[in-house]
Amino acid sequence: MFHFKRLIANIIVIPIRNKEKRHYIRRKILDFRFVNLIYLLKFLFSSIRKNSVLLIEPNDCHGEVIAGYLKYFIDLGFPIDILINSKVKNENPFCRLDMKNIQVFHGDNIKLMLKFKLLHEYKHIILMTSAYYKRGKNEPYPSFLNKCPKLKKYPSLFVVEHDLIDIERFEEKDLITKNRLLTLGHFSQGVFASPIRFGSLKITPKNDITTFITVGAINSVRKNHQILIDSIKSLSQQNLKFKVLVVGLGVLENLPIEIHPYIEILGRLDFPKMFEAVEKADFFLPLLDPNSIEHERYITTGVTGSAQLIYAFSKIPVIHSKFASFYGFDDKNALIIDDLYEGMKQAIEMNSLDYFQKQQKLSKLAQQLKKETIENLKRVLG
Repeated sequence: MFHFKRLIANIIVIPIRNKEKRHYIRRKILDFRFVNLIYLLKFLFSSIRKNSVLLIEPNDCHGEVIAGYLKYFIDLGFPIDILINSKVKNENPFCRLDMKNIQVFHGDNIKLMLKFKLLHEYKHIILMTSAYYKRGKNEPYPSFLNKCPKLKKYPSLFVVEHDLIDIERFEEKDLITKNRLLTLGHFSQGVFASPIRFGSLKITPKNDITTFITVGAINSVRKNHQILIDSIKSLSQQNLKFKVLVVGLGVLENLPIEIHPYIEILGRLDFPKMFEAVEKADFFLPLLDPNSIEHERYITTGVTGSAQLIYAFSKIPVIHSKFASFYGFDDKNALIIDDLYEGMKQAIEMNSLDYFQKQQKLSKLAQQLKKETIENLKRVLG
């Protein structure tokens, strides 16, 4: 089938003399899937309910953000439509939520789907990611609104900004003035809204064999997995009972043979499996490195996604002191460390009562963040 499509594409582009245009059209033909036409028609001909809200995620990631926000809009009483990338839908981020009366639409090209849909009947539209990750090689990612001018002009548009460094480049000052730029953390600009309500979750006690988990891409820009490997190697010599679950896209190469019994590389998981893995764990490892220039953004312009899971599942974070206070972590609800090995050792040796007390404090912090978020959303959505 693919070879036939490639043959058709090659025939169609023969008359096109411009090389770049020819490659562009050929790529579009190869990317086309008939099923996307069905998805498009389903969205186009859907009825828009009175006072409804449309939540949009144009990229093939950030399913945890739209899932973490959804319950707030349900509680505020809005009928909700969701438009997401098909890849995100297939990962099932809403698996723990009651999706009754929620309309979910999806496709491979959200920009195209929005181009044809009449949107004027929605009370509010919330764009879950300001950036559009479809880009050319070596190009900076563009603003989705600049790629979708129709949406940019919508009178009641709210945008979730994942990195404040993009505010100027994406021309979002007007959104800030109108209280329509939502941020995942407490910053000097934007309206704070924490996406940490994933639905029905189990808050579990400490296991007999202490279990750590880290979730996220195996990439030094986001996490330092080397300090984890070094810490496991040191801990393996102490005859302690523990294991580490590593969830995320990427490869950990050349793992020392002595740490193999203590580490499980689970790879990238869909949301049901990832949520189950987090529930089974005791401690969460954000793996933020105080010496990494790239990690500075997690306390200055952006937020680590690890925090969402820590709050939602009440998993005690083992986090470096440099990053702790920004997320509301202290000695009562977290393990604040300057050395990961020492922090993991403390976690393993922590008794179940001390763990429970920290967990209770962490759950209280999460409740405060939820309360603040719902109040902020009530205020700006009207």
